Amino acid sequence: MNPFTNCRVVGSGINPEVYHAVTERRGHRDYPVSKSMLSEFASCPARWIRGYERPESKALTNGSLVDCLLLTPEKFDHTYFVLPETYPAPATHAKVKKGEISAGDPLPWNSNASVCEAFVEANKGREAVKTKEYLEARSAVSTVLADSSLSEMLHLAQKQVMVVGEYHDRATGITVPAKALLDIVPAKDGTFGKFRIDFKSCRSAAMRKWVRDCFDYGYGMQAAFHGDLHDAATGEDRPSFAHIVQESVAPYHVEKRLLSVEFVELGRGQYMSALALYCRCLSSGVWPGYHADTVIEGFQLVQPEAWMVMAGDQRPFEINERDEDKPAEREDDLIP
Repeated sequence: MNPFTNCRVVGSGINPEVYHAVTERRGHRDYPVSKSMLSEFASCPARWIRGYERPESKALTNGSLVDCLLLTPEKFDHTYFVLPETYPAPATHAKVKKGEISAGDPLPWNSNASVCEAFVEANKGREAVKTKEYLEARSAVSTVLADSSLSEMLHLAQKQVMVVGEYHDRATGITVPAKALLDIVPAKDGTFGKFRIDFKSCRSAAMRKWVRDCFDYGYGMQAAFHGDLHDAATGEDRPSFAHIVQESVAPYHVEKRLLSVEFVELGRGQYMSALALYCRCLSSGVWPGYHADTVIEGFQLVQPEAWMVMAGDQRPFEINERDEDKPAEREDDLIP
């Protein structure tokens, strides 16, 4: 049974910054829940309520650039600007005065140069991208579009589709708003009309690594959460959730992956449990820390896992009885 009600599609081509913007404070019942928010909350409610945010990384920034060029290229010029590799040497430059170069000759881009500072200031409000990063992102996008089936699907699909709705928790009587941003919703009458598709970048698209990534990063949870919200908003039947998986290093290899029913059902159970816990926290005002099976006098008991016990039985630690404060014996001291 779909747990979401009062759902609707806000639109497509939604800027991720607009989607992620939140004005409500954490702990308020009007704070919108999303898959990423639920993942961060469920890991440690006490940390989340105090303002935890996932640290940004260069990989995430570059991933956002590729996302923009692939999914909403028409928004690139509104979001980014490319830093030139060179700038024209001014007449006041030391090398010009010495006669080593002429005014107007190209110099390597220097963020401290007045001409460069003026260029950046003129583009204030947009994110600066180095030429190398831009060309790498363009190359990555070209690799995806080289697959004719993906290129045709993307041309006809809706991208960056925002959906909103509500979740009502029976146990507490609390209703909270929910939202999702779907990367790709293929045309209903096309080959992938039963699909919803997400674009993911990773260091390695090897199957074994990817299966672990799907579990570690909650991709099954995302598939279920986004799918249920979108189903409730549209009434469509799209049982398949797939990924376009691209490696983040050249030659930007691409694989096409389809999540199994078992992965999606596992994810559905995860997001349902997280929503129930979230509503209990809202109701009680108690936001617990990391989960532990056993707590003694307020301390969480740390026990070895089964595989650690097995490994310990097979490979016992070597005990070094040498006094660490004394110098190690030389090899020739050990010869009788």
